Amino acid sequence: GDDDHDASVTVRYRAHGSSTWLDGPPLFRVRPESVAGRTVPPQFAGSIFDLSPATEYDIELSVSDPDGTPQKLTLSGKTRAVPADPAAPHPKSANDVASLNKVLSGATAGDVITIANGTYQGQFRIDASGTADAPIVVRGASEEGVVLDGGGCTGCNVFEVYGSFVHVESLTLAHASRGLRLQNGGTEGNGVRRVDTVDRIRRAEG
Repeated sequence: GDDDHDASVTVRYRAHGSSTWLDGPPLFRVRPESVAGRTVPPQFAGSIFDLSPATEYDIELSVSDPDGTPQKLTLSGKTRAVPADPAAPHPKSANDVASLNKVLSGATAGDVITIANGTYQGQFRIDASGTADAPIVVRGASEEGVVLDGGGCTGCNVFEVYGSFVHVESLTLAHASRGLRLQNGGTEGNGVRRVDTVDRIRRAEG
């Protein structure tokens, strides 16, 4: 009902059971006409940062509108735990493009795929899903030493994840329109950490 777009929403949060409220960033107005590729209703949206893992939080939203009555909305949510390796891991390894494509295409729940240091030219994907107790882990030997290189492709993703409970860790994605894309709606439990992206499009040489 905010036709003149002059409302605002501030945010406070606290760990459940604590008496101390902390200020979060105010919410942003989402204008449907500026959202590409999907239809959304007029709304406010935002994020709270620097939360502790596996912790329940109380959240308070204060809505202010010069044309209306102030409102307070309360909700709660729990952050995910830090992603962990499978309880019973299945070690797999890759040291060139062919072996990387092979282990990705044949991945099953519980696989821990370690990519050796080196540059891997091309675009890559994983279609399989892990489970909460047996995620699939795709991990570089080192963040700077493992580079998946899109070769300057446009309109492309260097690495695509189609399943749930897939962890992508410790590698660099380079030279493409996008580094990593989680492709399917409705997936859950995916994690990305210690992943760097560099040089959206490769510069011409010479």
